[in-house]
Amino acid sequence: MLAADVRHALARLHASGIAPASLARKLSAWRGFFDWLGRRGEIAGNPAVGIRPPRRAKRLPKALAPDQAVQLAGHEPAAAPLALRDKAIVELLYSSGLRLSELVGLDWRYFAADGRTRARPRGSISTPGG
Repeated sequence: MLAADVRHALARLHASGIAPASLARKLSAWRGFFDWLGRRGEIAGNPAVGIRPPRRAKRLPKALAPDQAVQLAGHEPAAAPLALRDKAIVELLYSSGLRLSELVGLDWRYFAADGRTRARPRGSISTPGG
């Protein structure tokens, strides 16, 4: 068996609608099987080595439905400091469109005296109007 045979088999499976993650598992199993055959002396080399499976599609993050976001933002927290902080975080995320990584990177120096914030998005570019 040659590497071209393994590629052809993967291409047929991909064309039949098998998911990329399943193809990756199948290719991994084939690699293990061919390694085993090689250790037994049945084959000279592993034809599955160096073959990459199809790329997985990148999933977009799931967003809250508008009614869920309103319900979350409308929740009245307890007077405890952590509850108030959590409420402020939810309000800031919902109203500003900040990424979570941008939110956790906020520092007090990003807050202006008039209550506006100035975020540094990816690439260290200031947001307009801030």
